[in-house]
Amino acid sequence: MNFTPVLIRRANAEGLGELVARLRRPLPGIFLMAILLFFAFPFATYAQVSAGITGLVMDASGAPVPVASVTTKNLETGATRSVTTNDAGRYLLLSLAIGEYELSVEKSGFQVEIRSGIRLVAVSYTH
Repeated sequence: MNFTPVLIRRANAEGLGELVARLRRPLPGIFLMAILLFFAFPFATYAQVSAGITGLVMDASGAPVPVASVTTKNLETGATRSVTTNDAGRYLLLSLAIGEYELSVEKSGFQVEIRSGIRLVAVSYTH
């Protein structure tokens, strides 16, 4: 009689070992579900808003100033971005975070010009 319970315990122990081994293996269904959930929800980057600054740098006589350095500084984060004006004195700074900025223009032979209080905001259009 003692023989039968030993066999049953051994069989149960082996069955438990198989179950534990099976749980340790990656389950394809869970892996597939994780991938589907990853692509099913829109990413947070879609909701990010950015703005830009464009302008024209001119001297005192109204002539355009080519190859001037235009730098923006986000006063909230301290991040800076720089561009150079084109031959017509125009510049374009894109993909700036919403916030308050300071803009400076520099070129050798000219006085540095600084403009502050530039606030970039999000605009919503309705039809």
